[in-house]
Amino acid sequence: MIGLLAAASFAGSTFGVGGAAGFDLPGPDAGAFGIAPALYVPVVAGLTPAAGLRFTVRLEGGPGTDQVSWAESVDGTAARIVSASEFALVLTAIATVGPDIQIPVSGSVAPYFGAEVGGGVAAVYHSLGGPTAFLIDPQQNDLDDPGNIDPYTLSPVLASDLHFGTRSTGDGLGWWAEVGYGSAWLGSAPLRKSLPIADARRQAIGWNPVRVGVGVAFAL
Repeated sequence: MIGLLAAASFAGSTFGVGGAAGFDLPGPDAGAFGIAPALYVPVVAGLTPAAGLRFTVRLEGGPGTDQVSWAESVDGTAARIVSASEFALVLTAIATVGPDIQIPVSGSVAPYFGAEVGGGVAAVYHSLGGPTAFLIDPQQNDLDDPGNIDPYTLSPVLASDLHFGTRSTGDGLGWWAEVGYGSAWLGSAPLRKSLPIADARRQAIGWNPVRVGVGVAFAL
């Protein structure tokens, strides 16, 4: 991900807000997502002129496809059936923390890098139809309402983030520009509002966006 965010002098503490446009990298899991817009709130606590601690809250998501599975009897034998690709919308809320190192150089701009780990929660919404329409529990869904929310998952995630960039080093409002990569693993989770007897689940997916964004930050 590449992000542009405004920031104040690294030696102090800053509070930032930025928007980002990203892209989820493909992987071997059941998910296939693309464009991943995000809102970023980075907070940097300056410890020394060359080192600080960064806390980042990010809200991101995007449309794509994943797979769902359900229990079924096949020739009298219990089996688990996996669907073809289903439309899905991923929404994540993640908080991470880690060291932020600024490379000492002369001038008004300095390079920096950092790595963060943390966790959060992810919701994956589906639009089920055709072979998977039967998974929608009529007792928990209003099938006549076009705004009805189809079965979805809500689960905890572990996340990480790597970034490298440059930032202004003057006082007051400044800027930074960074390249980074975020990763979160969404393990298999039960489909809420689905037919209970079907034991429906979302297959595991990875959420791995690279991103580019802009924002502002203020000295604390």
